[in-house]
Amino acid sequence: MKAVFRALPFLYLFLAALTAFSVGQTLFRVVPIAQAYGIGSSLVPLICYSIIGSLICAFYVVNALFLFKKAKRKTSLILAGISCLFLPLGTILGLLSIFTLTRAEVVALYAKSPDSAAAS
Repeated sequence: MKAVFRALPFLYLFLAALTAFSVGQTLFRVVPIAQAYGIGSSLVPLICYSIIGSLICAFYVVNALFLFKKAKRKTSLILAGISCLFLPLGTILGLLSIFTLTRAEVVALYAKSPDSAAAS
């Protein structure tokens, strides 16, 4: 279980990079086409998509940092629950995180960490 716990931050960072890449690719493909045809109002959903994608990416990065530092276990559990809303990979990673963070040996790792003593 400790190996899965050590891999979680890297999985979250990979998913954050994948999300950022997806948002970037969409912006670079759609914006020039919309501008070429003079369709400015169709950019509103695209801007909303970009903001939501950036927030998802931020959730993943923050959770990866907390998991890497072994700090703020409860916050990591909450962010893992939020991650479950983002189908399909976020759900898989969120459930894996919740399963891992509720294990006794991982709770003991957080108890040993000096960062989590001040946070809990």
